Amino acid sequence: MRITCKEASRLISEGLDRDLGVGERAKLRLHLALCVACERVNKQLNFMRRALRQYPGPDEETKK
Repeated sequence: MRITCKEASRLISEGLDRDLGVGERAKLRLHLALCVACERVNKQLNFMRRALRQYPGPDEETKK
């Protein structure tokens, strides 16, 4: 049931674009519970996604 860091990275990335299946989520959660590096990557990608959603875009002043 364990997956590699490469597979975890793929699932983290895909999880940003689509809903992961039950099995995929379970495998990823188990891996993230055991792997500090992949948990860090997951947190960083989630942070960047939230930041980009809040970014209002360039001001009209800078477009001129």
